[in-house]
Amino acid sequence: MAVVAPQAAAQQRSPEIARGSAALWAASEPTIKNPTVESIRKLMGVNDLDEKIWREELDSFVPSRLCDMHSHLTRFEFDLRPNKEREFHWTLSSAPFRRAGSIKLIDTCEAVFYPGRIVDRLVTPTPHPECDFARSNKFIAEETAKKPGGAWPLMVVHPKMPLGEIENSIRTGRYLGFKPYRWYSITGDIDNCRITDFMPENQIAVANRYGLIILMHVAKKRAIADPENTEDIVRLTDKYPRVRWILAHSARSYSNWALDEVAPRLRKIPNLWYDTSSVCSSDALYALFTGVPLDRICYGSDDFAVGITRGMYVTYGYSWAQMDENNQTLNRTHCDGRMTFVRYEMLRGMKRAALYARLTKRQIEAIFYDNGRNLIAGAEHDLREALL
Repeated sequence: MAVVAPQAAAQQRSPEIARGSAALWAASEPTIKNPTVESIRKLMGVNDLDEKIWREELDSFVPSRLCDMHSHLTRFEFDLRPNKEREFHWTLSSAPFRRAGSIKLIDTCEAVFYPGRIVDRLVTPTPHPECDFARSNKFIAEETAKKPGGAWPLMVVHPKMPLGEIENSIRTGRYLGFKPYRWYSITGDIDNCRITDFMPENQIAVANRYGLIILMHVAKKRAIADPENTEDIVRLTDKYPRVRWILAHSARSYSNWALDEVAPRLRKIPNLWYDTSSVCSSDALYALFTGVPLDRICYGSDDFAVGITRGMYVTYGYSWAQMDENNQTLNRTHCDGRMTFVRYEMLRGMKRAALYARLTKRQIEAIFYDNGRNLIAGAEHDLREALL
């Protein structure tokens, strides 16, 4: 199923950047397809700054086991946009990792990011604005099957997908849930749509029947603090109690203000979880760690390709945006102006927030691993029972 998202206005880069991205792919293709730790370190450009941050700040913080509850794999051909070479994510230095993603590749990158750690993961296709849904979902099912007991698939869904097609996919691909996205809003407004504009209730009812996960990235300028989003989450979690909702990016709270405002309404909902992916602000993560139950918080990387990109998510006023090496003109001559990986900036934010919230080592380990694995185990059990 190939669907074009209405009004999916994507950021475009110059032809020069697009050509540079294509050249980078040509040079990196052998390494991407046959990854080793050393070859990936070289392709990632791991430098002394990255090594210092890992060694001095993060090595003692990151536990021995992780369960990444927000990760993506895709292939270049699954993005059906005609001029995709110029589109934002395909122009970044991290583009090769998206272009020919695989379980082997992402596991090799983990060995670079987190030496000596074991990483399990929940994996979803990248929801391209114009997406080959059928091939994307088949690819995810095949890749996760290569790592039994350590990787589990979600399927990307469009609101117009026939329910019979969705249920057949669940049965054949053993998907643990759905990844909807705002690109696919039936309203055509990808910024101000409500949850049910891109995750319709008839599909939520299917997830409820099977006890599945819905990895939800809410829209609207005030994110989870928008009254319609808050009301929708309260209503839908109550009406469909067997759905396991994960609010991505700390309920899309890259700053603290949104969760500060609505956490009192959300914290008692029993079928609601949160992932930490992409959030770099320690204030935002502190709001998460102190505002909702700790056993409902799960680690997430948002790779490929957010975490592996150099830069970070910056916040200002009531805004947030991903800053990378190409999209800013900061004067950095007065300091070491090099950027490290967004992944490391997420972890630095988590570490500071955990310190401020006085989390114990055991609580930190649960956020990184146990909470996600328990959520997966529950969804696996319910799916098995439903398919008997």
